[in-house]
Amino acid sequence: MRRERGRRILNAHSALREATSCRPVRHPPTFERHRALPDGVPEAIRRAILCSVGAKSPRLPDVGAGTGAAFVAAGDDYVGVDLSFAMLCAFAQRGTARLVQADGARLPFADASFDAVMLI
Repeated sequence: MRRERGRRILNAHSALREATSCRPVRHPPTFERHRALPDGVPEAIRRAILCSVGAKSPRLPDVGAGTGAAFVAAGDDYVGVDLSFAMLCAFAQRGTARLVQADGARLPFADASFDAVMLI
């Protein structure tokens, strides 16, 4: 993990190392159980985003990514953004995306850094 201008930048490996230092939190499993999308919905949303953006491998931040259960697919240039460090720790255990702890109202990215933004 490194810090840039007061925000945490996590890749899957550093977050996974840090996950062992996270206090046990019951919220991420509860979140997945109560906020799960119906079968096929994440894939349909992803297809719609890819079609609308028109890029073969678009850069996509997922603001409020939570535990990352739904939208990470191989080959996507994906950044999971969430304010909750516990959620990012749960996400990091998947080992599939770059993660940033940030407030969705104050995203730490330059304008035009991404092709589309997911906020679901």
